[in-house]
Amino acid sequence: MAEYPGPTILHTQFTMFDIPAAQAARTAERARVIWHEQSARPGGRIGELGGTLHYHLFARDVSAFVCVAPDIAEVVARQGGGDRVRVLPNAVDTRRFSPDCLDRRLAVRQDLGLPPQAVVLLLFGAHWERKGGDVFLATIRALLDDSRAAAREA
Repeated sequence: MAEYPGPTILHTQFTMFDIPAAQAARTAERARVIWHEQSARPGGRIGELGGTLHYHLFARDVSAFVCVAPDIAEVVARQGGGDRVRVLPNAVDTRRFSPDCLDRRLAVRQDLGLPPQAVVLLLFGAHWERKGGDVFLATIRALLDDSRAAAREA
C-alpha cells in the first residue's frame, strides 16, 4: 500500500486476515477495509463478549461488513457492526436450483442411472484440497463400506 498512492480496498473473507487488514489500512490514507462474514461468532456469553470486542475494538476502522445471510448480519450489527452491515447473499440462483423441480430431478437421476429414491450428496465449492474434498470422499467410502457390511450381516 505504501508503494501505491491510489485507493485500496482490502476485502477479507477469512477471520484470520480481518485484524491484519484493519491494521494495515490504518497506515494508508486511501485504504478501505471490508470484512466478509460467512458465519456468526459462537453464541453464549463468551461468544457475545468476543464478538463485541472483535467489532468494537479491532473493527473500528472497517468500512463495511458483508454478511451472507440476515441472521449473520443481525449478530454482527448487534455486536458492533451497526449500520456498516450489509447483506449480500451467496450467489446461488434459487429459482434455477430449486428443490421443488421434481420432474427435472427425476429426469437427471434417470440420465445418470440413479434410482429415484437414492441419496445423493453434493459438495459444492472451490479449492477441493483446502476444503477437504479428499476427506469428504474418504468419509463417503467408509460410510458405504459400513452400510454394505451391515447389510451383509442382516
